[in-house]
Amino acid sequence: MIENIRKKYATKIAQLQEKIRISQMAIQREQEQVSHQKMQTIISVGSSILDALFGRKKIKSSTIGKATGAIRGAGRVLKESKDVERAKQNLIAAQTQLNEIQNQINIEINQITKTIDPLTEQLDNLTLRPKKTDINISIFGLAWLPYWQDEKSNLTQAW
Repeated sequence: MIENIRKKYATKIAQLQEKIRISQMAIQREQEQVSHQKMQTIISVGSSILDALFGRKKIKSSTIGKATGAIRGAGRVLKESKDVERAKQNLIAAQTQLNEIQNQINIEINQITKTIDPLTEQLDNLTLRPKKTDINISIFGLAWLPYWQDEKSNLTQAW
């Protein structure tokens, strides 16, 4: 019965374990994208600052374009960070579902164990009376082994 319960939930558990694996991969992928986007933004901001400070002209359109790109990069970093959080929430949700299913399995197994426990099983008394026709003696024997008993109640063989 316990094996049937485990078989019943096996596909759900396998699906949730696969979902957890995919969520972990998504978190890793999103974190890599965040770090890459941060690096790109830092390079873009640094390039804009250096171009503004050390460029031939004080402010030119390419400097403004680089600054605008850096601001957009910061927005992408924020978006990627939110993607990481969503992936983490998906992972937590899948792990929670897996824990709930495992708890449900444990509850069902405990219920079965309690109902089948031989110590709690209700027993009925049943008296069987033998009939003369049910008795069959095929071999009968008698043995006598005498012993001697002394004053201290010690027994010794008398043969």
